[in-house]
Amino acid sequence: MGQSPVLDLKTVLVDPGAIELNEVTISSAPPVKIKGDTVEFNADAFKLKPNAVVEDLLRNLPGVIIWGDGKITVNGKNVSKILVDGKPFFGGNFKIATQNLPNQIIDKVQVTPDKPTDNNPIVSTVSVNLTLKEKNKKGLFGKASAGLGTGHKYDGNLSLNYFTPKMELTALGAGNNVNKVADNITTLLEDAVFKPSRSTEYLPDFNALGQNKFLSGGFNLSRSFSNKRKLNINFFRNNIDKIIEQNYIGISSLANERRIDSSITRKSGTDIGYRFLASYEQNRPNSNFGISAKISKDIGSLEERTKNIINDGSSQLSIVNNFKNNGFDTDENIALSINFDKSADYSKKQIKNRSYLFKYTLSYDKYHSSNERVSEYSGQLGNVNREYLTDHSKVNNGLEYRYRNIGRFIKLQGIQLDLINRFDLNKFSRDNRVSDVTGEGKISNRFLTNKDNYWMVDEKPSLLMKKKFSKLFESRYSKDLLISVDLQARFVNQKNTAMINTLNFNRSFSAFLPNVEAIYQYNNVGRFNRMLKAAYAPQMKVPSLEQLVALPDSSDLYNLRKGNIHLRPEYRHEFILSVIQSSYSKKANYIFSLDLKAGIVEKSIIDSIDYRNTISGTTYSMANAGASNYASIMLTLDKTYMFKDKQVMPTIYMGLNRSNLPRYINGSLYQTNTFSTILKAGLSYTYKNLLLVSANHALSFFRNTQFQSEYYTNISLSNITTLNFTLNQFKHCTFNINVKNTDSKLSNDRKLNYVLLNSSILYRFLKSEQLEMKFSALDILKQNRNVLIDQFENRVTRSEINSLQRYFMVSLSYYPRLFNQQL
Repeated sequence: MGQSPVLDLKTVLVDPGAIELNEVTISSAPPVKIKGDTVEFNADAFKLKPNAVVEDLLRNLPGVIIWGDGKITVNGKNVSKILVDGKPFFGGNFKIATQNLPNQIIDKVQVTPDKPTDNNPIVSTVSVNLTLKEKNKKGLFGKASAGLGTGHKYDGNLSLNYFTPKMELTALGAGNNVNKVADNITTLLEDAVFKPSRSTEYLPDFNALGQNKFLSGGFNLSRSFSNKRKLNINFFRNNIDKIIEQNYIGISSLANERRIDSSITRKSGTDIGYRFLASYEQNRPNSNFGISAKISKDIGSLEERTKNIINDGSSQLSIVNNFKNNGFDTDENIALSINFDKSADYSKKQIKNRSYLFKYTLSYDKYHSSNERVSEYSGQLGNVNREYLTDHSKVNNGLEYRYRNIGRFIKLQGIQLDLINRFDLNKFSRDNRVSDVTGEGKISNRFLTNKDNYWMVDEKPSLLMKKKFSKLFESRYSKDLLISVDLQARFVNQKNTAMINTLNFNRSFSAFLPNVEAIYQYNNVGRFNRMLKAAYAPQMKVPSLEQLVALPDSSDLYNLRKGNIHLRPEYRHEFILSVIQSSYSKKANYIFSLDLKAGIVEKSIIDSIDYRNTISGTTYSMANAGASNYASIMLTLDKTYMFKDKQVMPTIYMGLNRSNLPRYINGSLYQTNTFSTILKAGLSYTYKNLLLVSANHALSFFRNTQFQSEYYTNISLSNITTLNFTLNQFKHCTFNINVKNTDSKLSNDRKLNYVLLNSSILYRFLKSEQLEMKFSALDILKQNRNVLIDQFENRVTRSEINSLQRYFMVSLSYYPRLFNQQL
């Protein structure tokens, strides 16, 4: 086999050279930054679908959870406020910012722990600040909507909101006849959010009393002169025309028998309200000054017709009472508040600077009413026809002064001493002119006509001592224990000068009311936060003027209210224990709370009922009795499980209440034991933003037992089950169906059951989804019944009230949305 030839290349020379590459710039900002105690998220690092809002952005941030009730937590800590560029956004309501602002205009989301304050040295909450991009510092958003439905139903509203770095302006109005009622601007703003909200207060209310026509309008202007000074002006007007038809039944335990009352009532009237509020505040590091003025006026008219049937359980007698009332009233109020608060600097280890609070409030209220009542009784009880002219005025002065940390003068190491005094001076003037209307004209009723001037001085000086113990392992855990002792006294003087001599009095009371509280907090960073609280809180409850000097009026023979000028204060000793724990992990989070309260009441202010027989009527007054006691337990558990695109939220609530209260009936002392419970359980399932399914059940039970030699028990029971299904599977389209089943039972009365079935479908037009058409079908089964059950110590009642019935509505809405610097 031959050898291969060898090729010799000799030496190869290579000339050195270089190729210059183009510059490469890495411009993408990291999604998360840590700046001191602030966690900052870069909004552009989180990709969302078009037309997403801030709420969608928050749901995608690690550690952030938006719970079913609207509460927001970050790593298990509650969010106390959401700011936009460091300031509250249109009043500070979360939804106004999170469900209106597009995520594209957000530059950074900053999460910062709240700082301790003098009033709250231990905090476990955080604040969220949304910084806007420079080109989006100005914006205009809102909603214009109009709907028409069957049965002449209508619903419309208009909301426009404009903001700049130094100003916020809102103008809005609304009108409907589908029981949607709002008494402030914020409620209407919530209804006008761009993202369909799961819940809002401004919805057709099938449990509202009667049929209501609502018309309102108002504006709000906020102007920031700098980051430290702000002026706010607010005006709101509403008008409600109402028609109420009510069937009522009440079962009372009186001595050794039951009394069953029933009535049929029809009321119609109009309420008109005006509210004007102006406020100015100046905030500086560790100090703020505020002054506000409020002017309001309410005008009301009422026409009432009632047929009462009173059944005497012993004699089997029934009395029929036909009652008519026509009235008109006005209520005018002016209020002024001045506040200056200088706080200690808790960022320094040694707190040496002065800290104090000064607050003064003044209010003046003027009330006038004119009523004519006609009360006709069956049998030999006769008729009553009276005219009432009433003029009342109230002047309330309040002064609070708090000088904090005076312990530094006497060198109490680590103990904060606050000197506090609260002083209230109130004057109440009444001019009640009552006339009996007869065939011969009007005759002044000398038993009910009265003029009086009532003064009340209430002073609460106290010495508050606080001691805080802390242990910190940076970025791992912190432990805090705060012990507070408030040595408080209370001095009260009540004086009344009346035209009727038997109503004159001048008396004083005093009490030493030491409050003790201990709060322990353990924060394990990134895992859980636990807070324990134990407190003892004594109180002195002073009888009101109405309890002292009410005059019985025979126009309502079975509800005669009589004052007791000898009534003394009651003293309450309350013990509180609470536990709150929140836990955070990537897949599961929960918030657990437990509140226990128990108390003993000395010299209890109780009802004294004089019920001899059906013909003599029933007189109610107040009296002091021996000790009573009460206890309550409230437990809440909210949990969420995270599975990539899915979220499951179970919730549990339990409330138990028990009390033992004495009462006088026909001069004899009886004991009334009450027990009530509310149990709620819910489960919701969310898939991405496409599907929401939830189920909730609420059980409420009430029992009162009155006993002496014999005993009587009244019971009420209700079950409410709610199912909700929302589907966003189809582009621009949302479908919702809601079912509510109600069962209620009152002692030996018949059981009531009804199902409320509502459904809606909405479609968003345009690429920006700013145009919306919605079809709603409400009370589809036409079963809605507005049933109210109330419980008292010796009484349970049920009322069936007219309300909304089945209707269908088509509405069209447009959402103006402009966010740019050229506005």
